[in-house]
Amino acid sequence: MTAVARVIMDPVGAHLEPGEILVAPSTDPGWTPLFLTAGDS
Repeated sequence: MTAVARVIMDPVGAHLEPGEILVAPSTDPGWTPLFLTAGDS
């Protein structure tokens, strides 16, 4: 299985497609909506 890895530096206004791999320097609860999308494949 392969997927696109998307580097996101700030969750505000970020877009992630379902199944993509989220790469971030650090996270906090504000990133939760992106976690849900990243895990949906």
